Amino acid sequence: MTDTKTAEPPIRVGIVGLAPGRSWSARTHAPALRALPGYELVAVANSSAQSSRAAAEALDIPRALSDARHLAADPEVDLVAVTVKVQLHREPVDAALDAHKMVYCEWPLGTDLADAEEMANRAREVGVRTAVGLQARSAPTIRYVRDLIRAGYVGDVLSTTLIGSMSTIGGTELAANTYLNERANGANGLTIPFGHTVDALCWVLGEFREVSATLATRHRDRVLTLTLATSSPGGPDLPPPSAAISASFTEPAAPVDPADRAALVAKMVADLRLFAGTLPFDEEHARVLVERIVDRSDAPAAAGNHWLLVGGDPDEPPTDLAEITAPTLVWHGSADPLFPLPHGQAFAERISNARLVVLEGVGHEYPPPSTWDVVVTELLAHTAQGAPVLP
Repeated sequence: MTDTKTAEPPIRVGIVGLAPGRSWSARTHAPALRALPGYELVAVANSSAQSSRAAAEALDIPRALSDARHLAADPEVDLVAVTVKVQLHREPVDAALDAHKMVYCEWPLGTDLADAEEMANRAREVGVRTAVGLQARSAPTIRYVRDLIRAGYVGDVLSTTLIGSMSTIGGTELAANTYLNERANGANGLTIPFGHTVDALCWVLGEFREVSATLATRHRDRVLTLTLATSSPGGPDLPPPSAAISASFTEPAAPVDPADRAALVAKMVADLRLFAGTLPFDEEHARVLVERIVDRSDAPAAAGNHWLLVGGDPDEPPTDLAEITAPTLVWHGSADPLFPLPHGQAFAERISNARLVVLEGVGHEYPPPSTWDVVVTELLAHTAQGAPVLP
């Protein structure tokens, strides 16, 4: 009997960013594409036509294009592999999507979350197949561990520990890699090695559902003292935020353009005023503080990232507060509009070795200068309890 099934034509791949002998794509992508059935490496595009021709000649690639847009538009290319530095991902990805070509992009996809989401949303609109290079998911060992856990080989996983190290992206760096120290480039120890590693962890065990800190109860020997400032243990018996604070969450103001410094500073000062207590609000001091924050940060909006954390049931207080044995200082403003004073009092009551310091008239805010004498004195005395005794 004759097999009449026609073989599928290979997927023709063009690589953006290929330097023979030294680039990631030359050492990994090109050899893999040539070893795998069903793929054909047909084109390359670098930062210049000359560089593209040199790469094509060195690696015997049929087509050399002058830039990513020409490569994406080439009818001989089915899939565009983007392997340039993270801060350069956007242009070739957009070019491929505009040409309705499949895209494989190295990780991290974008320089930040917004950049990545815009590319992902555009890919969904276009409706082409895309992939991001989180290659740990393809490692045989990782896949085997995932299969074992899914099959119940180790039972229910109650706890896991991840320990890692990096040989680079540290206190010193090669001149060619100094771009890794610029946060705006989106390429650093957190986004690259940690990103790949935590993706493997989540792929094996499942995504994070909540984030919590248990150092004070699980590793008591490592905690000398604790300080809890303007916080809450949660629970249905505690009073809600003020009406103004509640409204700021249910009916938030329109976001401001982070590039508009004046508007951003004004918005952040207004937020500080909203969360302040009954003491006179020092707008000039607040403005100076906010301006310093904005000027030293490339992402000042990240100051509000803690609102994005998903925790447990807010009406259920933590069950392990009584297990905290470290000396604990609880300071709380008497006029806190987010967590009224009973929240701080609840902490002090539920932690056996806790002491409450009430800051009169203070809200949910940095301690105002008028309270510094009290706050600094209390902190120094409190933390001195854990200081080692020197001979």
